Amino acid sequence: NKTAWWATDVALQVARSLLGNESCVLTTPAFSKHLDSIRLAMETVAAHRRSLSQALKGAVDRAQKTLLMTVDGETDVSEAYASFHDALFQLPSLSKEHVDACIAELNALV
Repeated sequence: NKTAWWATDVALQVARSLLGNESCVLTTPAFSKHLDSIRLAMETVAAHRRSLSQALKGAVDRAQKTLLMTVDGETDVSEAYASFHDALFQLPSLSKEHVDACIAELNALV
């Protein structure tokens, strides 16, 4: 739902300035309003990705710990868990790769 003040051409100018290499940007009140709207949308998406990432990481961690308790003492399983756990925590928490790794691991555990 676009608001009455939204102008696609101004939004495109904002996008070009964000993605371009321009060091100086001519701004207007409309440009600033669009920029703020886009910033808010990006912050919302990042917050939801962060939440999803944390939930997935927690689910993977709990599932792996449950698996480890089930097969207690098997070195190969413990090493595989440690290896995956270390690799998972090296990925940026908001990255698509992190979310994909969590989902793949959940699928493997199920």
